[in-house]
Amino acid sequence: MKRIIPFSKYFLPAAIFSGALAIFGIVGYIAQGFNLGVDFQAGLIQEVQFAPPAFRLTYVGPGSASFSMNRSGLSIVISGSGVEGTTYEFPFAAYQTVEALVSALPNVQGLNARAIGSGIRTEYLVQSAQGNPLLSADPYTVHYLPPRRRSGVH
Repeated sequence: MKRIIPFSKYFLPAAIFSGALAIFGIVGYIAQGFNLGVDFQAGLIQEVQFAPPAFRLTYVGPGSASFSMNRSGLSIVISGSGVEGTTYEFPFAAYQTVEALVSALPNVQGLNARAIGSGIRTEYLVQSAQGNPLLSADPYTVHYLPPRRRSGVH
């Protein structure tokens, strides 16, 4: 006895399923973009920042000190056991040069700052790719990016 499988009977449902799957794929590509995932990325990803140093910070006080910076200023947060959590704000509007900022930073007990460059405006300071680091006796360097000079062919 020969068994006959009626493939033509399932053609229309299979074509509808296949078309719907293709449409969902196109809509997903348009909505989410194409993500190669981790399989197609290099084994080592490094971020390199070419920016000259502006100043260095060290902290040898009680508790731990974290450093954070945004476009409007920088913050030092002192926290830990036996230390009352305190946040020190240094707005760039009040300290327009690195020298002025570095002279105000030692108001935080245990924090030492040393300017590396001179004449650097605080608006040029950039956040490190390392995130918000904890300060310690090892120097943490804050960098800056000067504005690009436009050069044209005359």
